[in-house]
Amino acid sequence: MKKFSKLLALLLATQLILVCGNRIKSVHAAANPSEKINSNYSTVNEKIKEKANILVEKYGVTSVQYAMMDDGNIISSGNSGVYSKNNNRSITSDTMYGIGSTSKTFTATAIMKLVDMKKIDLDKPIVNYIPEFVMKDERYKKITTRMLLNHSSGLMGTAYSRTMLWDDNDTIAHDKLLEQLKTQRLKAEPGKFSVYCNDGFTLAEILVEKVSGESFTNFVHENITIPLKMDNTKTSQDGFNREKLAKTYSPIAPTIETPPDSANIIGAGGIYSTAQDLCKFGNIFTKNGTLLSSNSVNQMISGEYKNGLWLDNIDNTETIFNYGLGFDGTEIFPFSQYGIKAIAKGGDTLLYHNSTVILPEYNMIAAVSSADGSSLYNEVLACNMLLDALKEKGIIKEIKSDKSFEIPTKTLINDDIKKYEGTYGASGQIINVKMNENGIMAISNTSLLSKVQDREYLYNGNGVFLKQDGSEKITFENKDGKIYLRFDSYIKLPGVGQTAIAQYMGQKLEENKLIAEVNKAWENRNNKKYFNITDKYNSQILSSAPPFIAINFNNGYEMSNKIIDANNSINIIEIPVMAGRDTYDCTFFKESDIEYMKVAENILINQDGLKEISEGNSVCAVEENGYNVWYKINDNLEGKKITVKLPENSGFLVYTKDGVCTNQSALTKNNTATLSGGGYIMFGGEKGSKIDITIE
Repeated sequence: MKKFSKLLALLLATQLILVCGNRIKSVHAAANPSEKINSNYSTVNEKIKEKANILVEKYGVTSVQYAMMDDGNIISSGNSGVYSKNNNRSITSDTMYGIGSTSKTFTATAIMKLVDMKKIDLDKPIVNYIPEFVMKDERYKKITTRMLLNHSSGLMGTAYSRTMLWDDNDTIAHDKLLEQLKTQRLKAEPGKFSVYCNDGFTLAEILVEKVSGESFTNFVHENITIPLKMDNTKTSQDGFNREKLAKTYSPIAPTIETPPDSANIIGAGGIYSTAQDLCKFGNIFTKNGTLLSSNSVNQMISGEYKNGLWLDNIDNTETIFNYGLGFDGTEIFPFSQYGIKAIAKGGDTLLYHNSTVILPEYNMIAAVSSADGSSLYNEVLACNMLLDALKEKGIIKEIKSDKSFEIPTKTLINDDIKKYEGTYGASGQIINVKMNENGIMAISNTSLLSKVQDREYLYNGNGVFLKQDGSEKITFENKDGKIYLRFDSYIKLPGVGQTAIAQYMGQKLEENKLIAEVNKAWENRNNKKYFNITDKYNSQILSSAPPFIAINFNNGYEMSNKIIDANNSINIIEIPVMAGRDTYDCTFFKESDIEYMKVAENILINQDGLKEISEGNSVCAVEENGYNVWYKINDNLEGKKITVKLPENSGFLVYTKDGVCTNQSALTKNNTATLSGGGYIMFGGEKGSKIDITIE
């Protein structure tokens, strides 16, 4: 799944420096896709290896695997780093990696295969194919298959609970999606704009199964991987040898190999593959491809993002985000500045990362996968692999220098600009914008997970703010009756290359006055922590981020959600691209005098409902509802040792007071841990499980 939290941390974007028409014409003339030039790639391969080594040596990546294809032939294949930190086994071309959201291109391809079979019409409502699909919002009947694939369905976002597990291919996230959607409304009119949406691809996965009568895994193998001889491409439902997967590590146990990564929303992010196999897959979208009809390929690689609300001046914006059907980018940087069409898809689980970049006109593909790092790193490497090859072949004369905006000349801020001060909302975050007369704008960002360091920008006149080094630009755009905060950025990875991102990062929040009674109810919750009781004990998410949501109540909003009464807040964010993804409505309710919070499919318990765990021997019982059991750790238990006797299919996690996980039994296989005073413990398992605890 696309950077779970990491893509949201990329609060960056880019703006094109306009290139004159004559220059574009000359680039097209030099880049003649029909011209074939023989080339020796030894120099190119040396450069690729050097850049892959830099990712490992300087960017904290454990291992990298890469491959490049030209006209159906693998012309580069290699790796850097280690298969495992604990032995000398080498990475090979058959070593497999999770590819995260690159799986979405497989889902879109499966759909288009059914389109070619005349079993699906992209523009017919999906209720025609899945009659069980029902939502609380009647507009759901307008959602088409195309809208699932171009991220414009209006669905809230991602059902994360039980999706990312340790060595567990539990299918509940897939199996329960239709039931969960019955209680949800849409965040936007279907087709209004495209914003990244994992649930849309899980729904597309279900659509493939409904129409084909097969499991998604079987359909993908029969219609994609077997015809293309992709022998090392599997899903989390396949029974392959997990030792083929590159080893991964967690910050809470950096020297211990994690259990295998299981991303259980296959259509959104649950496929494993190799770089060479992904080159075979990417070949579908070149002139050599035969798996899909040319019409289906053209639809997948066309700019679907243009059909709805998007950034201003899109034809002159340099970025890697311009959605097709299943693809993140259909006209991506840096190839846009050479007049070369490039399409790309990136994907991230919490452990693995991939980017696959395709040049359809030149029959060229580059794929890069890694353990640790990010899909952004991998995309920069993949793009530069292709640029080096294009230069070697004589298709481009030179690789262009890194770009930036101009160095700002500080200008006084007038009232027309100062009116954009205020609070902006985005998915799970609020952004405060303040300006002074001296030409400085300060931006502070608080998310559900943390507070991002404040940043300063200088006013450069004409509505443009720039970072001091010229790498980032901020502007404000008025669209659809809303004010958007726009970030454009050039991002450098020294030694590897450069990329560019453009997106709206926030929507200005309007005043929301509350009556005294409602205001009081939310004041009582402010800063209270609510702990997840429905995710699974072996969830990767529970150990990679704080397991609670701390209520942030301010000016009639709970984070970016608009408060509508004493117990409900609703999403009002309508932001295309990325910052409007994974939104939710929130409801509070009480049972046995304990308050709970319901967010999408998750239920969380108020910190006041947690009991203190006691020293000595005790038993924790998982009740018939199957909810996780949370305890507070008293300060006097600081440094004490907990030993847990776990029945089958159960586990526990230990946290500091700040929500940092120090042990997860499903990850470390360690049933003892040292307690942190003021922290928390969670126990989970099958309903009726009894867990024996000793603290001494």
